[in-house]
Amino acid sequence: MKIICLSIIVILVILTVSSGIAYAENTLSVLFMKSNSVGKIYANYTFRVLDNHTWDISPGIFTSVSDSSVPKDLSIVANPSSVIASKSIVPVTFTITAKNDAKGVYALFLFYCGESPLVVGLNESEVNPAILNQFFNARWNCPNMNASTPDLKIVGYSGIISKTISTNDTNNVKIQNIQVQPSSIKVGDTFTINATLVNNSPNTISLQQFVMDHFL
Repeated sequence: MKIICLSIIVILVILTVSSGIAYAENTLSVLFMKSNSVGKIYANYTFRVLDNHTWDISPGIFTSVSDSSVPKDLSIVANPSSVIASKSIVPVTFTITAKNDAKGVYALFLFYCGESPLVVGLNESEVNPAILNQFFNARWNCPNMNASTPDLKIVGYSGIISKTISTNDTNNVKIQNIQVQPSSIKVGDTFTINATLVNNSPNTISLQQFVMDHFL
């Protein structure tokens, strides 16, 4: 949290300041499983084009959205490890094994594009919302899709619980306790805005000083 004073020269119009700041609320599905356990994800691959093409399935679990290293105490395998577009629906089971008291929030990749949060050995109250918001703010380098690309649909779980969790978007900065000095200003005056900028995350707030030529 930082308190920053800004000096702004008003040239064209009088500035009106409001303290009502809105921030977004994110909702996503989060998977929970216990430490030292085995969980299964049951999924169906649906093919729109039956061209007998073979698709390799290479799921992964990573330390975090920003860290692609593989945690040594977690593993995931797919059965089967490849599917052939010879029929409309092909079932696949993903098996996740957590050992050696592994705990944390990890990035789970199942197929094609994007990652989702996998929480191991923690309750919902122990999960930092800022970590979950990283999944919303991440930018994925997704390959091009075409008519032959199958759709993945999860149809069930074993040893895993899926919860829908809402979190505030910590990527937005809130402005609180706004005070203007002097309280009465007119065009051409110099005045100071004292405010508290809060981003509710460990990320640093960056701010540049500036002079406004106009404000509409």
